[in-house]
Amino acid sequence: MPNDVQSNTKIGAIQFLAKGDLTGLEGYLLQLINDSGVCKVQVPAAADTECQFVLDEGGADGEWVKCLPLDPNRNIRMVGKTAITAGTRCVLADPGTAADKGKIRAVPAGAGDYWSPGFVEELSADGNWTRVRPAPKIVTVTE
Repeated sequence: MPNDVQSNTKIGAIQFLAKGDLTGLEGYLLQLINDSGVCKVQVPAAADTECQFVLDEGGADGEWVKCLPLDPNRNIRMVGKTAITAGTRCVLADPGTAADKGKIRAVPAGAGDYWSPGFVEELSADGNWTRVRPAPKIVTVTE
């Protein structure tokens, strides 16, 4: 007898409703949220927010957007905020600056918890699409 418990599942890109305007934010990290019982995606609210997706095709608030899951079996391009050395771990950029929410940066020197999507596979610069190998985890920096 076949086991159909894995029916209605998906590998690869998936669509979610946008919470907030995600137009032009392709390559930004997104978090999955519950909005009154509806699963949506939005840019992260804090430096330690776990983000499960990268935006592939953006849209306005309430529109369907295409997202790519972080999968360690493939690299994925994300938008960098600062110079990041190839082969090092990256973390979410400071969400206190609205334009930087969802971008990546080098691990800062300041103490705190930071969510990291993985390792940068090539040199990154501000605004560049940077190739990242997903290996998500929270990084704690102590002084």
